[in-house]
Order: sequence, then structure tokens, then C-alpha cells
Amino acid sequence: MTVGAQITQARIAAGLSVAEVAAKVRLRNSVLVAIESDNFDPCGGEVYARGHVRSIATALDMDVNELMVAFGLQVKPAPSALNQMASMLQPVKRTLPWAPIMASAAVVIAGVIGFSLFVGGKDLVDPPLASAVTTNTPQNDPSMASNTPSASEATALLTDDVTVVISAVSESSWIAITSDSGAQLFAGILQKGATKEFHDPQHLRVVIGNAGAVTLSVNGKKLGTPGGSREVLHFDFGTGDPTQG
Repeated sequence: MTVGAQITQARIAAGLSVAEVAAKVRLRNSVLVAIESDNFDPCGGEVYARGHVRSIATALDMDVNELMVAFGLQVKPAPSALNQMASMLQPVKRTLPWAPIMASAAVVIAGVIGFSLFVGGKDLVDPPLASAVTTNTPQNDPSMASNTPSASEATALLTDDVTVVISAVSESSWIAITSDSGAQLFAGILQKGATKEFHDPQHLRVVIGNAGAVTLSVNGKKLGTPGGSREVLHFDFGTGDPTQG
């Protein structure tokens, strides 16, 4: 029996609805429905999916260790950054949660080429964007970006919106941000030393083209550097604490 089927069976046996279990583990109903269907993409990555499955198993009094072993056997290791970027260009992948970001293959190709040129030594300038707030931090002291609380992080703690703050600390990175409605808020180069902030009432889809160069702060929670140099990662952030299921 698959992980999703085991969760569904345990939920029904407990006499709980999808909404009741989702409220217990602080998940959107649609994410729980996807997990019960063995679709872990809306979780925003394997690490987040693993945390959600563990929280659900605990809430339903399941054998957590047994379910996590089943999860490890069922979910294949994440593909390499190159394969992830290639999959973003495939129209057949439109079932993935970040598909609206890739609605136009031309936009993706332009972003990848632009980032490659930038890291090769060319200076690109981001177009102004009304929905993003850009600030600069001293480039000769990257530690200030991670140790000094920003105004955007303070704002995130006072609102119920999803707030994502991305700072390019060690290098520049190509990023793309899409709102819950599917509108693209930004797609381009985040230059070294720059910070951008994005908001949505429900959730934000985030693609980072150089995960080792940036730091993330989600809903006022500092997540640090999400990956390795030149690693391409994608996330789906909702309201609440991003480190909990």
C-alpha cells in the first residue's frame, strides 16, 4: 500500500475529514489531498514533503517510523540541478505546482541564458517591479544580510500574508516568483547584494537558479541558504511557519 493510501485509510479509520486533519497539521486542504494521492510536488520539495508526512502520521497515531521508511522507498532521490532545469522546459510537466512560472518556454530560456551571461562577467540590470521591494546590503560584509533583521522580516511577523524575502549574498542568482493566482511577480537576475520581497494572501511559488548564492526568509522565519552553488530549486510556500508541517 502506498504512503498516500495508508494516510487516507488512517484518516477514515479515525473518522476525520480532510479539512480536520489539514487544520491539525497546518496544511492547505489541497496539499493534503495531493499527498493522499501520492503527489508530493505541492509540498515544495522532498524535505518539506517528508516533514508533512511525519506530521500527518503523528496526528493520526500512525507508526511514524514505518511510514517514513515507506516514504523513502516510494519517493525517488531528487534529480540533479541540470535535470531539474531541463524538466522546467518540458511542456509535459505542467502538472507540477510551479508550472505557471514556466507558462512560456521563451521566458525560461531567456532567464537561463541571461543568468549564464551574468555569471560569465556581464552586468545585467533588473527591470523595475512594482510588487517587489529592492534594497541593497554592503557587498563586502555578507554576514550583515543574515544577522541583521530586515524591515521586511519585521513586516512578515505582523501580517497573515505569505511573505518571501530573497537576498543574493555570495553571488547573483536567477529567480522566478509566481503568485497564488498564477501571475508572475518576477523572473530575472537578483544581483549580488540585492534583496527582494514578495507577498501573496495564499501562497507563493519560488524557483531559484543558484540556491547556494542566496538566503531565504519566509513569513519572518530565516531559512538560510536553501541549497548548493548553481543548484536549481523550486518551492511552494504557504502561510504559517515554513519549517513545520
